[in-house]
Amino acid sequence: MPTEKNKKGALKHHVYQTVLTNVVNGKYQPDQILTEKGLMEQFEGVSRAPIREALIELCNEQVLESIPCYGYKIKALTTKDIMDIQRFRIVMEVGFMSHYWHMITAEDIQDLEAMIAKPEEKSAFGHWEHNSDFHMRLMQCYDDPFALKQLKMALSVQTRAFAQKRWESWKESAFSEPPYVHMQIIDAIRNDNMVLACKLLETDIRTI
Repeated sequence: MPTEKNKKGALKHHVYQTVLTNVVNGKYQPDQILTEKGLMEQFEGVSRAPIREALIELCNEQVLESIPCYGYKIKALTTKDIMDIQRFRIVMEVGFMSHYWHMITAEDIQDLEAMIAKPEEKSAFGHWEHNSDFHMRLMQCYDDPFALKQLKMALSVQTRAFAQKRWESWKESAFSEPPYVHMQIIDAIRNDNMVLACKLLETDIRTI
């Protein structure tokens, strides 16, 4: 039977995920103000505590900005924000691959192959999620929970950048197949070609 702590955690996650999704799909616009009271009305039956915890987590991830005695503002991303995240990802992901190449196992390669073979949702956002999952699984090879958490946060910011800057310009039909570069990365790993794998990984991050 679920404990009170588990129920609270599930409610917090539900609020967090719903607010983040609404930011990504444009239901909440940049600079819009959210309030705890308004969200309590939206999430009927959810108390203030899990809503506040979800909002605090979104503030920590730079999705929202807390304005004392007023509410939580949806943060708009600047071009510099987007470029900074891309640069961070290149340094971290390519750096981990080059330094901890030996930690990538045959089982990891099989899992990565299975991921790109799995059909993705044929939409721009479905493509983005498929891509994010691939990069998260690749980072898991290095067994570093802290780094994985940082990548997850970076991808969360890039999800908003994707929605804010590119949503309307990307066509649904453009993403009917998994990214070819992911298959090239896996082939380079299998062939023990670290230099090529790192180059392809950087290219993939730059073209997102």
